[in-house]
Amino acid sequence: MKGYLIAVVFFAVFFLAIVTIRQQTEALRVGYRIGELQDRLEKLRDANDRLRLNVERLRSPNSVMQNAQRLNMRPPRAEARPDSLRRAAPALATGADGRLADGR
Repeated sequence: MKGYLIAVVFFAVFFLAIVTIRQQTEALRVGYRIGELQDRLEKLRDANDRLRLNVERLRSPNSVMQNAQRLNMRPPRAEARPDSLRRAAPALATGADGRLADGR
């Protein structure tokens, strides 16, 4: 009986040691993964900042003008500019008899 009790205690201690080692190993693995993800997040944030700066640079009037000139683009003629266009009144739909579509 005493040998059986020693075996059970030994098995319990061995089992607890294995569980503890497994938990520590998992904690280390998760810690490394968190570190990797934090590094990746920092790199992505840096790339995002660079892209935002690039967008702002490209949106600047000087950049737009330079790109337009590089593409041999010219400003629109005065008559084609939106501020010089006049809106015509909408035409009323008439039928073949000259009456309005609503019967008037």
